[in-house]
Amino acid sequence: MERSARKLLITGVSGYVGRAVAPPAAAAFASVTGTYHRHAPAASPEGVTLTPAAIEEIPALIRALRPDVVLHTAAAWRTEEEARAVIVEGTRGIALACAETGVRLVHLSTDLVFDGERGPYAEDDPPAPVNFYGAAKAEAERIVAEVFSRADEGRPSTPFHSAQDGPALPRGAVIVRTSLVTCFDPPDPRTAPVLAALRGEAAAVTLFTDEYRCPVRTEDLAAALIELAQSDFAGVLHVAGPERLSRYELGLRIAAYYGLNPAAGIRPGLSSDSGMARPRDCSLRIDLARRVLRASLHPLPKP
Repeated sequence: MERSARKLLITGVSGYVGRAVAPPAAAAFASVTGTYHRHAPAASPEGVTLTPAAIEEIPALIRALRPDVVLHTAAAWRTEEEARAVIVEGTRGIALACAETGVRLVHLSTDLVFDGERGPYAEDDPPAPVNFYGAAKAEAERIVAEVFSRADEGRPSTPFHSAQDGPALPRGAVIVRTSLVTCFDPPDPRTAPVLAALRGEAAAVTLFTDEYRCPVRTEDLAAALIELAQSDFAGVLHVAGPERLSRYELGLRIAAYYGLNPAAGIRPGLSSDSGMARPRDCSLRIDLARRVLRASLHPLPKP
């Protein structure tokens, strides 16, 4: 993709997705600013200006910088209070600032907005989260849709939509639902503890055989987000991997990739035994993404 003359702001650049998308963003945009809150990235991505900013400070930054696009990856999941403050109220402020200043918003959401009882899910399936993180993300989605639909009132275009056909919002937003963002080498934050267990460097882990997701390669998600930041697609889009895998199957894939014995570090279990409210099948349909994106969505590596 050729380099754009436009400006991009990435929220949460110290998070896993934010760090992954920063280098290709710097190659695609003339100017890239990345915000972080508590911890700066260990290595400053070349071509990215790092700016410390709490989530409530980002709307003022948007109004001051006037970027062309905001890629909103910042999130929180440790407590319900933190999730509401960052994901719900933080997104509200960012969406309002973007709509007010005519800035395009690419908002990163999750497959956990669904209850996991009727997968695979399409873009127009109604959210029904079962945990506080999914509930916060679902509310943030609703806020983005409402803010940009109101901003579009009176202009000659379609309302906020998830269909492929028809004109997109001229100053619209994209809600990108994704799944487990996965890289085997170097291992992502979820893969690393599984790999440590397989290598005997940590205690064995239990992985569920009845909890299904569609893991997406880190580099594929990053490429899709950059493409969407430069496009005019508006609405909801599922960007996930093409394979429906259980957590346990994902562990077996990691073991096979490294040539390790799965029995040495992982054991099968059932999500119903965890004592937690967990969606069982949050697999996503990616038919629309395959139609509208040039970026490919590949299966996870196999040995």
